[in-house]
Amino acid sequence: MAPSASRLVILGTGALGRYYAYRLRDYNPIVIGTTPPPYAVYPPDRPEPDIIYPAFLPWEAPLANPASSILLAVKWAAMPRILTWISQNAPTARVFSLMNGMGQEDIFRRFPGITFLAGVTTDALTRVDPPDGPAGVFLRATGHTWMSMPDSGQPRDFPPWPDWSWESPDAIQERRWQKLLQNSVINPLSALTGVKNGELPTHPIWRLAPPLLDEARTVWARATGQDRPLKPLVKTVQELAEATRANRSSMLQDVLATRPTEIQAINGFLLRQGRRYGLSLPTHEAVVTLIERMAPTPDALWRLLAPETAPPEDGPR
Repeated sequence: MAPSASRLVILGTGALGRYYAYRLRDYNPIVIGTTPPPYAVYPPDRPEPDIIYPAFLPWEAPLANPASSILLAVKWAAMPRILTWISQNAPTARVFSLMNGMGQEDIFRRFPGITFLAGVTTDALTRVDPPDGPAGVFLRATGHTWMSMPDSGQPRDFPPWPDWSWESPDAIQERRWQKLLQNSVINPLSALTGVKNGELPTHPIWRLAPPLLDEARTVWARATGQDRPLKPLVKTVQELAEATRANRSSMLQDVLATRPTEIQAINGFLLRQGRRYGLSLPTHEAVVTLIERMAPTPDALWRLLAPETAPPEDGPR
C-alpha cells in the first residue's frame, strides 16, 4: 500500500539515494527507485552497517499525496524516467538536485511549475549490490554539501546539519563550475585507466590534466565573464586527487559495473557549451569519445541533453 502522508521524496536508490535515506531517516522520506529496501549503510567508523527500511515506491507507482520537497539523488541515466515521474506526480514541486555535472536546470525549464534548486556535495560514496544481502552504500569520507537557499528560507524537510550549508544560487553556481572542472579531469581519467584517484597524478595519463583544465576554463570564462589562471586549477585538482587517493571515482564505478556514465553531463556539457561560444575543446572531445566507446550513453538521455546532435545509429557515439 502506498504511503499517504505528504513528505520529502528522494528520487533514486543508488549510492546517493541510499545514503540520504539513511541521513534523513528521522524525517520519514519516501524513496522512489528500482531497488527496494532494506539498505545497508556502512559508516567509516564502524565495521557493522546500519540497516534501514525507508518507505519505498517503484518508479511506476503513483504518489498518493503531493511531495513537500524532492531530492534528486540519481545518476543522469535516470533523467528520462525522472521527467516522466515528475510530470505525473509532482509537476509543481520544489526540486533539490545533488546530481553530478551541469545542465539539469535547462531540462527542468520544461516544467514551469517546478522550482529547481541545485546543490553540490563532496561526500565520497561507494555503491554495493551483493547477490546475497541488502543493497548498500559505503561512506568513504564525509565531505560537505552546499544547496541553493529557497526564497522562503531553509526548508523544514532538511535538518540543520553542520556539514550542509544553504547559499545563494550565485554562490552555488560558482561551486558547481569548480566541481565540474574537477570532475572533468578526475572522472574520465580514472575511468580510462581503471586506477584510484590517488594514482592519477603519477600516471602518464595525467599529462591530459592541464589541457583538459585549460580548455574547460575558457568555457567557464565565457559563461561567467571571469577568467581563472590555469596553474592554480591544476594544483587544486591534483591536491583533490591526492586527498581522495583511496576513492574510485563515480565514473570508474560505473564503468566497472557496466552502467552508463555521466560523461555527457560533465565533459559533454563543456563540449556543448564550447560549441555555443565557438570554442574548440579537442582534449575533452577525445576523452568523451573514448568513454562513450567503453559505456555508451543511452539514446533517450542523449536526446534530452543534445537533441540537435542525436547519436548515430550505426556505432558508438
